Amino acid sequence: LKSLKAGKTQPRTAYEHLLLADTYYLDPSRATFESALAANTKAVELAPDHVISSAMLSVLHVDGYLAGLDGLTSDEFMLNKGYRIATETVRRFPDSADANFAVCMAQFARGRYDEACTRGQMAIDLNPDNVLIKSDYWFFRALHGDWDRAIAELDKVGQCSTENLRHIEKIKAIDAYRVGKFETALDLFEQAYSPLDLLANLHILMC
Repeated sequence: LKSLKAGKTQPRTAYEHLLLADTYYLDPSRATFESALAANTKAVELAPDHVISSAMLSVLHVDGYLAGLDGLTSDEFMLNKGYRIATETVRRFPDSADANFAVCMAQFARGRYDEACTRGQMAIDLNPDNVLIKSDYWFFRALHGDWDRAIAELDKVGQCSTENLRHIEKIKAIDAYRVGKFETALDLFEQAYSPLDLLANLHILMC
């Protein structure tokens, strides 16, 4: 991966292109987003039947929209494209947890809460061991108002895996912040802190 990121080795396989695309989340910016989008698009071209490539391309478009990285396009262009990719992916791979979760993420962003929840639960049922899907799903459920249940479910995720503890502490911190428990929020955000986490850094400053 280091040689790919440094440009010393050119990606040749869909998997290598996906590795490059995923680095956007380690260093989010317009430049890394555009590189990730190009890499993920190439991955889909190289392996059109690889469901994770298509699902990830959908989620990347949605994340780009949420992060305000549409550039000069209309406000919802990126979101609508992500949704179209997700619906086509789930049409081709209806039993894929990743495809269903891509639709879930797009529908959360589009304000279609009921279908987002339905698709998210389907994704969890299809792959109950996928910690990332569970933590992301309940993270967005919390942000859409289902705080108590989401935090309870995230605690269960944290008991099974330490992989996303920072994610869990972050949502607990937002919950504390929104009800005015600023010292608790600050403590939790500092536990969830990473230099590249813009959300945590912003709330630390606000606390």
